[in-house]
Amino acid sequence: MADTAPSAANRAVAPALVLLDRDGTILAATAAATTRLGQCVGKACWDVVGGLDEERRPICSPGCTTRVEEGETSASDAFVRGDRRRLECSRADDFVIVVMSDAPAREGPALTPRETQVLELAATGSSARESAEELGIGVATVRSHIVNARRKLGARTVVQAVARALVQGDIIIR
Repeated sequence: MADTAPSAANRAVAPALVLLDRDGTILAATAAATTRLGQCVGKACWDVVGGLDEERRPICSPGCTTRVEEGETSASDAFVRGDRRRLECSRADDFVIVVMSDAPAREGPALTPRETQVLELAATGSSARESAEELGIGVATVRSHIVNARRKLGARTVVQAVARALVQGDIIIR
């Protein structure tokens, strides 16, 4: 008899769905939500989900559900209990629906911390020489990091690399 269970590669992870009232209290949760968040019905969504951005600042907060307009969807990538997730909050009448799914997979190899620093400096307008002085490394080393980052991001120019890194959340302009 053949094994009919889907392989891990073919098995889709169900998104977690949570239904909230206008004040952000969880009214109902799917099995996937309960698996990820524990028993959450009756609790405040912002307290249970507690989404954080890349700099670990709260995305979810008291009253955040009241800021979602009727028919609109507020979407963001967040860390939820240590895992990268995509949060989409939508208002329908007096309810808010939160869909929590796996964040989109990043394509290609990850940038090194130094490549990230060099691209962040480039994003703020620093030249290779200024970046080298700021980081205490040589200009040639800065250029090598830029070349490597461009290759990893599939970018032809520094500007294109910065744009792609910003969109993917690899860099943050301070």
